[in-house]
Amino acid sequence: MTLTFDIPGLVISYGFFLGLSLAVVFLLLRRGNRKANLFLGGLLLVFSMFLLHEILWEQAVYERFPHWLRFTSPLGFLIGPFIYFYVKACTEEEMHLHRKAWLHFTPVLLDAGYTLSFWLSDKADKLDYVRAIERADPPLDLTIAVALKLLVSGLYLGVSIRKVRQYSRHVRNQASNHDRRFTRWLYAFCFSHLTSFALLRIVVCTGWDLYYLILSSLGFLAFVFTVQVTAFTMPGIFYDFPQQMQEPERMRQEQAKYQSSGLTGEQKQQIAQTLEEHMQEARSYLDPELTLAGMAEQVDLPAYQLSQVINEVLGQNFMDFVNRYRVEEAKKRLMDPQYDPFTVLAIAYDVGFNSKSAFYSAFRKFVGKTPTAFRKSLTVRA
Repeated sequence: MTLTFDIPGLVISYGFFLGLSLAVVFLLLRRGNRKANLFLGGLLLVFSMFLLHEILWEQAVYERFPHWLRFTSPLGFLIGPFIYFYVKACTEEEMHLHRKAWLHFTPVLLDAGYTLSFWLSDKADKLDYVRAIERADPPLDLTIAVALKLLVSGLYLGVSIRKVRQYSRHVRNQASNHDRRFTRWLYAFCFSHLTSFALLRIVVCTGWDLYYLILSSLGFLAFVFTVQVTAFTMPGIFYDFPQQMQEPERMRQEQAKYQSSGLTGEQKQQIAQTLEEHMQEARSYLDPELTLAGMAEQVDLPAYQLSQVINEVLGQNFMDFVNRYRVEEAKKRLMDPQYDPFTVLAIAYDVGFNSKSAFYSAFRKFVGKTPTAFRKSLTVRA
Protein backbone atom coordinates (compact mmCIF):
# COMPACT_ATOMS: atom_id res chain seq x y z
CA MET A 1 0.00 0.00 0.00
CA THR A 2 1.45 3.35 -1.12
CA LEU A 3 0.81 6.45 0.97
CA THR A 4 0.28 9.73 -0.88
CA PHE A 5 -0.16 13.13 0.76
CA ASP A 6 -1.40 16.39 -0.71
CA ILE A 7 -0.89 19.71 1.10
CA PRO A 8 -4.00 19.36 3.35
CA GLY A 9 -2.89 15.83 4.16
CA LEU A 10 0.59 17.01 5.13
CA VAL A 11 -0.87 19.74 7.35
CA ILE A 12 -3.17 17.26 9.09
CA SER A 13 -0.29 14.79 9.52
CA TYR A 14 1.83 17.54 11.07
CA GLY A 15 -1.08 18.42 13.37
CA PHE A 16 -1.36 14.77 14.43
CA PHE A 17 2.32 14.39 15.35
CA LEU A 18 2.37 17.82 17.00
CA GLY A 19 -0.78 17.10 19.00
CA LEU A 20 0.51 13.70 20.06
CA SER A 21 3.85 15.18 21.16
CA LEU A 22 2.17 17.95 23.15
CA ALA A 23 -0.19 15.40 24.72
CA VAL A 24 2.74 13.33 25.98
CA VAL A 25 4.45 16.45 27.35
CA PHE A 26 1.39 17.61 29.30
CA LEU A 27 0.48 14.14 30.54
CA LEU A 28 3.99 13.67 31.93
CA LEU A 29 4.51 17.25 33.15
CA ARG A 30 4.96 17.29 36.93
CA ARG A 31 5.38 21.01 37.45
CA GLY A 32 2.56 23.50 37.90
CA ASN A 33 -1.11 22.60 37.91
CA ARG A 34 -0.95 18.82 37.56
CA LYS A 35 -4.71 18.25 37.20
CA ALA A 36 -5.15 20.95 34.56
CA ASN A 37 -2.20 19.57 32.58
CA LEU A 38 -3.68 16.06 32.68
CA PHE A 39 -6.99 17.24 31.24
CA LEU A 40 -5.22 19.33 28.59
CA GLY A 41 -2.99 16.39 27.68
CA GLY A 42 -6.03 14.11 27.48
CA LEU A 43 -7.81 16.58 25.22
CA LEU A 44 -4.80 16.84 22.93
CA LEU A 45 -4.61 13.05 22.78
CA VAL A 46 -8.29 12.81 21.82
CA PHE A 47 -7.89 15.41 19.09
CA SER A 48 -4.78 13.66 17.81
CA MET A 49 -6.79 10.45 17.47
CA PHE A 50 -9.40 12.28 15.39
CA LEU A 51 -6.64 13.63 13.14
CA LEU A 52 -5.22 10.10 12.84
CA HIS A 53 -8.71 8.92 11.87
CA GLU A 54 -8.73 11.51 9.07
CA ILE A 55 -5.31 10.35 7.84
CA LEU A 56 -6.35 6.68 7.82
CA TRP A 57 -9.53 7.55 5.95
CA GLU A 58 -7.81 9.66 3.30
CA GLN A 59 -5.14 6.99 2.75
CA ALA A 60 -7.86 4.32 2.30
CA VAL A 61 -6.37 2.28 5.14
CA TYR A 62 -9.88 1.34 6.22
CA GLU A 63 -10.41 -0.36 2.86
CA ARG A 64 -7.84 -3.00 3.87
CA PHE A 65 -8.28 -2.85 7.64
CA PRO A 66 -11.95 -1.96 8.26
CA HIS A 67 -11.76 -3.34 11.80
CA TRP A 68 -10.23 0.01 12.86
CA LEU A 69 -13.33 1.88 11.77
CA ARG A 70 -15.11 4.05 14.36
CA PHE A 71 -12.34 3.61 16.94
CA THR A 72 -12.78 7.33 17.71
CA SER A 73 -16.53 7.08 18.25
CA PRO A 74 -16.57 6.98 22.10
CA LEU A 75 -13.84 9.64 22.26
CA GLY A 76 -16.23 12.31 21.00
CA PHE A 77 -17.99 12.28 24.37
CA LEU A 78 -14.70 13.00 26.17
CA ILE A 79 -14.25 16.43 24.58
CA GLY A 80 -16.92 18.28 26.58
CA PRO A 81 -15.92 16.97 30.03
CA PHE A 82 -12.22 17.53 29.33
CA ILE A 83 -12.90 21.15 28.31
CA TYR A 84 -14.94 21.78 31.45
CA PHE A 85 -12.59 20.08 33.91
CA TYR A 86 -9.55 21.82 32.40
CA VAL A 87 -11.16 25.24 32.88
CA LYS A 88 -12.31 24.22 36.36
CA ALA A 89 -8.81 23.03 37.35
CA CYS A 90 -7.29 26.30 36.10
CA THR A 91 -9.71 28.62 37.87
CA GLU A 92 -10.41 26.80 41.15
CA GLU A 93 -7.94 26.16 43.94
CA GLU A 94 -7.70 22.56 45.14
CA MET A 95 -10.18 21.29 42.57
CA HIS A 96 -11.31 17.79 43.53
CA LEU A 97 -12.93 15.13 41.39
CA HIS A 98 -15.71 13.76 43.59
CA ARG A 99 -17.46 10.48 42.83
CA LYS A 100 -20.32 12.24 41.07
CA ALA A 101 -17.82 13.80 38.68
CA TRP A 102 -17.26 10.43 37.04
CA LEU A 103 -20.87 10.51 35.84
CA HIS A 104 -19.67 13.04 33.24
CA PHE A 105 -17.94 10.15 31.47
CA THR A 106 -20.95 7.82 31.39
CA PRO A 107 -21.78 8.68 27.72
CA VAL A 108 -18.33 7.40 26.74
CA LEU A 109 -19.13 3.95 28.13
CA LEU A 110 -22.62 3.95 26.62
CA ASP A 111 -21.25 4.86 23.19
CA ALA A 112 -18.56 2.18 23.44
CA GLY A 113 -21.20 -0.39 24.39
CA TYR A 114 -23.41 0.61 21.45
CA THR A 115 -20.51 0.63 18.98
CA LEU A 116 -19.36 -2.80 20.14
CA SER A 117 -21.86 -4.53 17.84
CA PHE A 118 -20.32 -2.69 14.88
CA TRP A 119 -16.79 -3.63 15.90
CA LEU A 120 -17.84 -7.28 16.15
CA SER A 121 -19.54 -7.29 12.73
CA ASP A 122 -17.83 -8.89 9.73
CA LYS A 123 -15.62 -7.14 7.19
CA ALA A 124 -18.34 -6.88 4.50
CA ASP A 125 -20.64 -4.92 6.79
CA LYS A 126 -17.86 -2.53 7.68
CA LEU A 127 -17.03 -1.94 4.01
CA ASP A 128 -20.72 -1.23 3.31
CA TYR A 129 -20.48 1.40 6.03
CA VAL A 130 -17.50 3.01 4.22
CA ARG A 131 -19.35 3.00 0.89
CA ALA A 132 -22.40 4.65 2.48
CA ILE A 133 -20.31 7.54 3.79
CA GLU A 134 -18.56 7.93 0.43
CA ARG A 135 -22.00 8.22 -1.18
CA ALA A 136 -22.82 11.01 1.32
CA ASP A 137 -25.49 8.70 2.75
CA PRO A 138 -24.27 7.81 6.27
CA PRO A 139 -26.18 5.40 8.52
CA LEU A 140 -28.86 7.06 10.65
CA ASP A 141 -27.25 5.97 13.92
CA LEU A 142 -23.99 7.69 12.95
CA THR A 143 -25.78 10.95 12.18
CA ILE A 144 -27.62 10.79 15.51
CA ALA A 145 -24.37 10.01 17.37
CA VAL A 146 -22.58 13.00 15.83
CA ALA A 147 -25.54 15.27 16.60
CA LEU A 148 -25.55 14.08 20.24
CA LYS A 149 -21.82 14.72 20.57
CA LEU A 150 -22.29 18.19 19.16
CA LEU A 151 -25.08 18.88 21.63
CA VAL A 152 -23.10 17.59 24.62
CA SER A 153 -19.92 19.44 23.61
CA GLY A 154 -21.90 22.64 23.07
CA LEU A 155 -23.43 22.42 26.55
CA TYR A 156 -20.06 21.84 28.19
CA LEU A 157 -18.55 24.66 26.16
CA GLY A 158 -21.25 27.07 27.33
CA VAL A 159 -20.71 26.11 30.98
CA SER A 160 -16.94 26.46 30.56
CA ILE A 161 -17.23 29.97 29.09
CA ARG A 162 -19.49 30.93 31.98
CA LYS A 163 -16.82 29.60 34.39
CA VAL A 164 -14.17 31.79 32.72
CA ARG A 165 -16.41 34.86 33.07
CA GLN A 166 -16.99 34.00 36.72
CA TYR A 167 -13.23 33.73 37.25
CA SER A 168 -12.67 37.12 35.59
CA ARG A 169 -15.22 38.75 37.91
CA HIS A 170 -13.64 37.02 40.90
CA VAL A 171 -10.20 38.41 40.09
CA ARG A 172 -11.55 41.95 39.74
CA ASN A 173 -13.14 41.61 43.18
CA GLN A 174 -10.10 40.07 44.88
CA ALA A 175 -6.98 41.56 43.27
CA SER A 176 -5.80 45.04 42.41
CA ASN A 177 -3.94 43.85 39.31
CA HIS A 178 -4.92 41.21 36.82
CA ASP A 179 -2.67 39.60 34.23
CA ARG A 180 -5.22 39.36 31.44
CA ARG A 181 -3.10 36.84 29.55
CA PHE A 182 -4.58 34.10 31.72
CA THR A 183 -8.23 34.87 30.99
CA ARG A 184 -7.36 35.51 27.34
CA TRP A 185 -5.81 32.05 27.14
CA LEU A 186 -8.93 30.47 28.63
CA TYR A 187 -11.14 32.32 26.15
CA ALA A 188 -8.83 31.29 23.29
CA PHE A 189 -8.97 27.72 24.61
CA CYS A 190 -12.78 27.75 24.64
CA PHE A 191 -13.26 29.55 21.33
CA SER A 192 -10.81 27.30 19.49
CA HIS A 193 -13.19 24.51 20.50
CA LEU A 194 -16.09 26.66 19.36
CA THR A 195 -14.45 26.58 15.91
CA SER A 196 -14.48 22.78 15.99
CA PHE A 197 -18.08 22.83 17.17
CA ALA A 198 -19.17 25.19 14.37
CA LEU A 199 -17.36 23.25 11.64
CA LEU A 200 -18.81 19.94 12.78
CA ARG A 201 -22.27 21.48 12.81
CA ILE A 202 -21.73 22.57 9.20
CA VAL A 203 -20.72 19.00 8.40
CA VAL A 204 -23.99 17.61 9.77
CA CYS A 205 -26.17 20.30 8.19
CA THR A 206 -24.62 19.95 4.72
CA GLY A 207 -25.45 16.30 4.34
CA TRP A 208 -22.04 14.77 4.92
CA ASP A 209 -20.08 16.07 1.98
CA LEU A 210 -17.15 13.94 0.81
CA TYR A 211 -14.73 16.39 2.44
CA TYR A 212 -16.46 16.37 5.83
CA LEU A 213 -13.48 14.79 7.61
CA ILE A 214 -11.09 17.48 6.35
CA LEU A 215 -13.56 20.19 7.34
CA SER A 216 -14.00 18.82 10.86
CA SER A 217 -10.24 18.29 11.21
CA LEU A 218 -9.65 22.00 10.69
CA GLY A 219 -11.23 22.66 14.08
CA PHE A 220 -8.98 20.13 15.78
CA LEU A 221 -5.95 21.62 14.02
CA ALA A 222 -6.92 25.10 15.22
CA PHE A 223 -6.83 23.91 18.81
CA VAL A 224 -3.52 22.05 18.49
CA PHE A 225 -1.85 25.07 16.89
CA THR A 226 -3.34 27.37 19.55
CA VAL A 227 -1.70 25.27 22.28
CA GLN A 228 1.60 25.21 20.38
CA VAL A 229 1.72 29.00 19.95
CA THR A 230 0.75 29.57 23.59
CA ALA A 231 3.39 27.11 24.82
CA PHE A 232 6.08 29.07 22.97
CA THR A 233 4.90 32.60 23.76
CA MET A 234 3.45 32.25 27.30
CA PRO A 235 4.71 28.99 28.86
CA GLY A 236 3.98 30.25 32.39
CA ILE A 237 0.25 29.86 31.74
CA PHE A 238 0.60 26.09 31.99
CA TYR A 239 2.21 26.19 35.43
CA ASP A 240 0.02 28.33 37.67
CA PHE A 241 -3.06 30.53 37.58
CA PRO A 242 -3.27 33.59 39.87
CA GLN A 243 -6.14 34.30 42.26
CA GLN A 244 -7.92 30.99 41.81
CA MET A 245 -11.48 30.74 43.10
CA GLN A 246 -12.58 28.63 46.01
CA GLU A 247 -14.63 25.52 45.37
CA PRO A 248 -18.34 26.27 44.76
CA GLU A 249 -19.40 25.08 48.23
CA ARG A 250 -16.92 27.37 49.99
CA MET A 251 -17.93 30.23 47.70
CA ARG A 252 -21.56 29.73 48.71
CA GLN A 253 -20.53 29.85 52.36
CA GLU A 254 -18.67 33.12 51.78
CA GLN A 255 -21.68 34.53 49.92
CA ALA A 256 -23.89 33.58 52.85
CA LYS A 257 -21.59 35.54 55.19
CA TYR A 258 -21.82 38.50 52.81
CA GLN A 259 -25.61 38.43 52.78
CA SER A 260 -25.95 37.97 56.54
CA SER A 261 -23.24 40.41 57.64
CA GLY A 262 -25.76 42.43 59.63
CA LEU A 263 -24.08 45.74 58.80
CA THR A 264 -26.37 48.75 59.05
CA GLY A 265 -26.29 51.55 56.51
CA GLU A 266 -24.50 53.78 59.00
CA GLN A 267 -21.85 51.13 59.70
CA LYS A 268 -21.25 50.67 55.98
CA GLN A 269 -20.75 54.41 55.50
CA GLN A 270 -18.34 54.51 58.43
CA ILE A 271 -16.30 51.61 57.02
CA ALA A 272 -16.24 53.31 53.61
CA GLN A 273 -14.91 56.52 55.18
CA THR A 274 -12.28 54.58 57.17
CA LEU A 275 -11.21 52.79 54.00
CA GLU A 276 -10.90 56.03 52.01
CA GLU A 277 -8.83 57.63 54.76
CA HIS A 278 -6.58 54.58 54.97
CA MET A 279 -5.93 54.62 51.22
CA GLN A 280 -4.99 58.30 51.31
CA GLU A 281 -2.73 57.97 54.33
CA ALA A 282 -1.11 54.56 53.86
CA ARG A 283 -1.15 54.74 50.03
CA SER A 284 -1.63 50.99 49.88
CA TYR A 285 -2.51 51.29 46.20
CA LEU A 286 1.20 51.66 45.38
CA ASP A 287 1.64 47.95 46.13
CA PRO A 288 1.12 46.06 42.84
CA GLU A 289 0.42 42.84 44.78
CA LEU A 290 -2.37 44.35 46.90
CA THR A 291 -5.36 42.02 47.35
CA LEU A 292 -8.71 42.24 49.08
CA ALA A 293 -7.47 39.92 51.83
CA GLY A 294 -4.37 42.05 52.35
CA MET A 295 -6.40 45.26 52.51
CA ALA A 296 -8.84 43.67 54.96
CA GLU A 297 -5.93 42.78 57.22
CA GLN A 298 -4.64 46.37 57.07
CA VAL A 299 -7.95 47.89 58.16
CA ASP A 300 -8.73 45.02 60.56
CA LEU A 301 -11.99 43.95 58.94
CA PRO A 302 -13.29 40.64 57.55
CA ALA A 303 -12.72 40.46 53.79
CA TYR A 304 -16.41 39.80 53.06
CA GLN A 305 -17.45 43.00 54.89
CA LEU A 306 -14.84 45.01 53.04
CA SER A 307 -16.02 43.58 49.73
CA GLN A 308 -19.63 44.36 50.64
CA VAL A 309 -18.86 48.01 51.42
CA ILE A 310 -16.82 48.50 48.23
CA ASN A 311 -19.57 46.94 46.12
CA GLU A 312 -22.64 48.44 47.77
CA VAL A 313 -21.48 51.82 49.11
CA LEU A 314 -18.78 52.77 46.62
CA GLY A 315 -20.39 50.97 43.69
CA GLN A 316 -17.15 49.41 42.45
CA ASN A 317 -15.29 46.14 42.45
CA PHE A 318 -12.01 45.95 44.37
CA MET A 319 -9.80 46.36 41.30
CA ASP A 320 -11.56 49.53 40.12
CA PHE A 321 -11.52 50.90 43.68
CA VAL A 322 -7.72 50.58 43.90
CA ASN A 323 -7.06 51.63 40.31
CA ARG A 324 -8.98 54.87 40.84
CA TYR A 325 -6.35 55.90 43.39
CA ARG A 326 -3.54 54.77 41.12
CA VAL A 327 -4.88 56.82 38.24
CA GLU A 328 -5.20 59.91 40.45
CA GLU A 329 -1.62 59.44 41.60
CA ALA A 330 -0.50 59.02 37.99
CA LYS A 331 -2.30 62.24 37.01
CA LYS A 332 -0.47 64.15 39.75
CA ARG A 333 2.88 62.86 38.54
CA LEU A 334 2.09 63.56 34.89
CA MET A 335 1.26 67.16 35.84
CA ASP A 336 4.37 67.53 38.01
CA PRO A 337 7.38 68.92 36.05
CA GLN A 338 9.61 66.89 38.36
CA TYR A 339 8.40 63.74 36.56
CA ASP A 340 8.89 65.06 33.01
CA PRO A 341 12.00 62.88 32.47
CA PHE A 342 9.99 59.76 33.38
CA THR A 343 8.18 57.79 30.69
CA VAL A 344 4.48 57.07 31.01
CA LEU A 345 5.27 53.39 31.54
CA ALA A 346 7.71 54.16 34.37
CA ILE A 347 5.04 56.21 36.12
CA ALA A 348 2.55 53.38 35.62
CA TYR A 349 4.80 50.91 37.42
CA ASP A 350 5.59 53.43 40.17
CA VAL A 351 1.92 53.94 41.05
CA GLY A 352 1.16 50.21 41.29
CA PHE A 353 0.16 48.96 37.83
CA ASN A 354 1.89 45.82 36.57
CA SER A 355 1.41 46.29 32.82
CA LYS A 356 1.04 49.02 30.22
CA SER A 357 -2.29 47.65 28.96
CA ALA A 358 -3.83 47.63 32.46
CA PHE A 359 -2.65 51.22 33.04
CA TYR A 360 -3.98 52.54 29.74
CA SER A 361 -7.30 50.74 30.21
CA ALA A 362 -7.83 52.11 33.74
CA PHE A 363 -6.65 55.63 32.82
CA ARG A 364 -9.02 55.79 29.86
CA LYS A 365 -11.84 54.50 32.05
CA PHE A 366 -11.44 57.17 34.76
CA VAL A 367 -10.07 60.11 32.75
CA GLY A 368 -11.57 59.57 29.31
CA LYS A 369 -8.26 59.66 27.44
CA THR A 370 -4.98 57.80 27.36
CA PRO A 371 -2.13 58.92 29.69
CA THR A 372 -0.07 59.92 26.65
CA ALA A 373 -2.88 62.13 25.34
CA PHE A 374 -3.34 63.56 28.85
CA ARG A 375 0.35 64.49 29.05
CA LYS A 376 0.27 66.06 25.60
CA SER A 377 -2.79 68.13 26.52
CA LEU A 378 -0.83 69.57 29.45
CA THR A 379 2.00 70.57 27.09
CA VAL A 380 -0.43 72.28 24.72
CA ARG A 381 -2.02 74.29 27.54
CA ALA A 382 1.41 75.32 28.83
